[in-house]
Amino acid sequence: MKKYRHIAWDWNGTLMDDVWLCLHIINALLARRGMAAIEVERYREVFGFPLRDYCRRLGFDLERDPFEVISDEFSELYEARRCECALYADAALLLKQLGAREIKLSLLSAYSGEKLRELIDYYRLGSHFSHVVGVDNDYGEGKVERGQRCMRELGWVAVEMLYIGDTLHDAQVAEAMGVDCVLLASGHQSRARLEGAGWPVLEDLGQLRAYLLPQFEGASYAGD
Repeated sequence: MKKYRHIAWDWNGTLMDDVWLCLHIINALLARRGMAAIEVERYREVFGFPLRDYCRRLGFDLERDPFEVISDEFSELYEARRCECALYADAALLLKQLGAREIKLSLLSAYSGEKLRELIDYYRLGSHFSHVVGVDNDYGEGKVERGQRCMRELGWVAVEMLYIGDTLHDAQVAEAMGVDCVLLASGHQSRARLEGAGWPVLEDLGQLRAYLLPQFEGASYAGD
């Protein structure tokens, strides 16, 4: 395995566990329209990008109910409760341990950049990241382009990088950036779907920690 010098992270469903909240909100939106609720297994089978297609898979009629309306409803409910979400177990510890090993850490998310920075401050993680990059809309659009721009404008070096996420879209982002990828099955999509991307799929951050840290064995670090 490569000895990476730079790790870029997705946020939602990768470092922060908001799957339960997203499921709760989408069921509320379905209920408003007289539609049946879904279970978390179904959610992980249908969630994906573009978000418009995800809404269609859920059964929303986007001719009658425009995607922008559904998205704005979702965002309003999500923003009201986002701080109820917790970081995944091992998130803060792993970031600390990687930083102690002088691994550069960045965030690259489909979440609004301004809102992402607010959450990073709320969870007191800002000191871990050299760059925090989000999109400029609430529709989950533009992550590929932002990633490619980071490679050009921030001098990110593809051969030194690993991108970690929890969706097939994260794999697409990594491939567009020309970097390696690891996917976590503890987030918004099922393991079966993620395995189709052809990258390593790990169960959670605990397994990721075991996957990454052995390459640094033989040294002693203050973050341990």
